[in-house]
Amino acid sequence: MNVKQIKELYSMRDIIYKCKLRIHLGGFCTCPFHKNDDTPSLKLYDKSFYCFACGKGGDFIKFVEEYKGLSFKDACKWISGEDLSRSTKKQLAIAEIKRQKIENERLAREAELTSANQALTGLWNKYLNSEPLSDEWTEAYNKWQIAVYRQENAASLLEGLNEN
Repeated sequence: MNVKQIKELYSMRDIIYKCKLRIHLGGFCTCPFHKNDDTPSLKLYDKSFYCFACGKGGDFIKFVEEYKGLSFKDACKWISGEDLSRSTKKQLAIAEIKRQKIENERLAREAELTSANQALTGLWNKYLNSEPLSDEWTEAYNKWQIAVYRQENAASLLEGLNEN
């Protein structure tokens, strides 16, 4: 299959679905090319894309080149479903494993941060409703300090993951 046939046959949405990314309302997608993308900033057009946050753009072949780390030729083969070389398949598998590992780590840190926030809320209420300097008050204060440490640690680790 040549490039002209690929461009006629596929659309940007086909590629996004093939990459297993989620399309949000208005034809936007969370940009995979930069971190800290809380709101979808990658606009999908029929045959192209543009990220309003990082400025990346191009046609869907360029998207596959960037997203999968492939050459133009291998990106065209991947899109059309043709066989890739063993080394390219291995490269794709390694990149996907790394991407999944980072995503799992990010989800674990977010869960830890949520847990710490919930613990802080409960301890703060117990602290405020206890008689000052009582055993219950002191215990709540000490646990609250530990929860604050956990929260700050999880937040800094999550920030470090988002920067990579």
